[in-house]
Amino acid sequence: MRCASLNRRATTLVGMVEIRVLHPSDAPRVVAFLGRFRESSMFLLSNIARSGIVDGSKAYQGAYVGAFDADEMVAVGAHYWNGNVMLQMGDHVELAGELTRAAVAVSGRGIKGVVGELRGSEAAVQSLGFARSQFQLHEKEGLYGLSLAEMRAPQLASKVRRAQMADYETLLNFYTAYNIEALNEPDARLAREDAARSLDGRYEDARRFVLDLDGEIVAASAFNAVSPPLVQIGGVWTPHPLRARGYARACVAGSLAIASREGADAAILFTGDENTPAIRSYTSIGFRQIGGYFIGLLRDAVRLPAKH
Repeated sequence: MRCASLNRRATTLVGMVEIRVLHPSDAPRVVAFLGRFRESSMFLLSNIARSGIVDGSKAYQGAYVGAFDADEMVAVGAHYWNGNVMLQMGDHVELAGELTRAAVAVSGRGIKGVVGELRGSEAAVQSLGFARSQFQLHEKEGLYGLSLAEMRAPQLASKVRRAQMADYETLLNFYTAYNIEALNEPDARLAREDAARSLDGRYEDARRFVLDLDGEIVAASAFNAVSPPLVQIGGVWTPHPLRARGYARACVAGSLAIASREGADAAILFTGDENTPAIRSYTSIGFRQIGGYFIGLLRDAVRLPAKH
């Protein structure tokens, strides 16, 4: 194996596989490769659609690397503006560690999380030697899919609408609580700051939805990634006093009904393997498990040592 600290031109050889930096001109080829694994590549596809293959500090930008067997692309990795690593390994899970190191070498950023398809993400975490105690959130999740033509929408779904600026303070409170409970953020101030950043981003392209019952917002959800005709659900939240009333499933179904009218034909989401209420809620409207997912968020960003 020939190892080098990757820059914009360098490559690394792992056996017969070459890992190299990807550039804007590679985008069509990357999208075609990711399209073979669309359901578990939604963040990667959505981020490329938003910002292209461009590294930087702006939202959705990242450093991309690809693994090639001869001239065939066999895996893709990205290290994003927010520190999260995302991989699509296909059948080459054994490359997860090297692909991650290559992406991080290009970006120069610390790793704040590893998010994506279960096998590749777990292989990356293991290869990098992260301890469980380093994680704020370390969760195996089920990946679920739904054909919108088969969705069973509850009656309350008709009360779902797109979020408006007038909803901002309510949603800021919702997602501050979401960050604390669902993402295990221990610092309430950081939870609120992260909620504000997330809200600002998704108001721009109308990807947030609320269940509005006579002027009271009782649940919220969002599309955290879009790769037409597929949308990915995230940020589903109902305040504790309002739970167990079917509001979350109605909000999700209502948002998908809106998306269906606008051309979407399928949806993806992921939720914790032990989150029985959420699984029951999503399967009740037609979602079925199609794979595994992983969310690993580190308490503190980790900088990898340079390779020589």
